[in-house]
Amino acid sequence: MSARRFGGHSLGEYTALVAAGVIPLGDAVRIVRERGRLMQEAVPAGLGRMVAVIGERLDGEMIARVLEGLAVTVANDNSPEQVVLSGLGDAVRAAERRLADGAGSAVLRLVPLDVSAPFHSPLMAPIEPAFAAVLEPASARWNAAHATLVTSNLTGGFHDADVRALRSRLVHQISGTVRWRSNMHVLTERPTRVIEIGPGRPLRGFFKAIGVSVESITDVRSAERVIAVQGRAA
Repeated sequence: MSARRFGGHSLGEYTALVAAGVIPLGDAVRIVRERGRLMQEAVPAGLGRMVAVIGERLDGEMIARVLEGLAVTVANDNSPEQVVLSGLGDAVRAAERRLADGAGSAVLRLVPLDVSAPFHSPLMAPIEPAFAAVLEPASARWNAAHATLVTSNLTGGFHDADVRALRSRLVHQISGTVRWRSNMHVLTERPTRVIEIGPGRPLRGFFKAIGVSVESITDVRSAERVIAVQGRAA
């Protein structure tokens, strides 16, 4: 079984780059370890907050109005039914109160995330130079030609076959919005079979919200089942 396109959400973008043959596995392990360390050091533990905003056909304009004047950003644009907000605790809680007051007839659920820092927000920007220094030596071993098969969380589209551009996008991804909704659309713009690989099924619901069904590989048994179906279809 082989894949023609690859996508991963946040940290999962590195998994996709490894699967596509862009970044060697050993490099990716070292990179994500340093990425995690730097992101944790960017803001002291307990000061940041992230909250998922969940509802049918979320009103992007309403959310933008709610965030106006607050140091809160949309960290993840996950689907038409979910975005995630990120920032310092007091600011995010203020956004939650505004959402509760301004939702009107819309039914929203606000679910705080169990995270230790305000990821994918401008609060991560100060660590970007240090992370760039981590990527610089490793990128000499990357196969950028395969990067065009992998979606970029930062831009929403596919990466270019350019190692400098790839490196820059990965640096800025840590402080930028994860444009996963756009990633899903470009991954599925032609008829395709979507397979999610991992210990859980976190992305399945996001694809369902745009009308795309997903098969999941979560263990050996499910992998054997998916491969068997692929063999019968070949």
